[in-house]
Amino acid sequence: MESSDLNCRFCGKVVEGRTPSSSRQLPAAVTSAVERLRVHLRTPDAAIDHLAEGLRRVLPRSGVHLSRSLLGGSRELQVKVGTIAYSFRQEGGGLVVERQSVAGGFAVGMKDLLPASRWPEQLVIDVANNADATGQDWKATIARL
Repeated sequence: MESSDLNCRFCGKVVEGRTPSSSRQLPAAVTSAVERLRVHLRTPDAAIDHLAEGLRRVLPRSGVHLSRSLLGGSRELQVKVGTIAYSFRQEGGGLVVERQSVAGGFAVGMKDLLPASRWPEQLVIDVANNADATGQDWKATIARL
């Protein structure tokens, strides 16, 4: 973030002490990554496969776990993005996405159930924030999603 910015470059949140902007504009790199994710949301299976593959490219392998239940055959993808844990779970014909903070390796606080209209944007922002916090080029990182 630069001192002249009124909003966070990832999420558009107004920086404390600055005048709010009239509309929330995400950077083109974030918008493009979100649109690429949305293309692969045809079915829960396709979404989970695409997410597992893309997130393994940009996160440590130990932070991406794909599992299948024995009885129902439903699949679940658990992902750790820095201090945030995501759970992508197939339920019937839908995809349930939960987000929770992580501290000391343990999930803390309440789980947020993210609607389909919001989770792709939130995931891309979290991946960008994590890349930036670890000294990586956030634009290059989200371009690989």
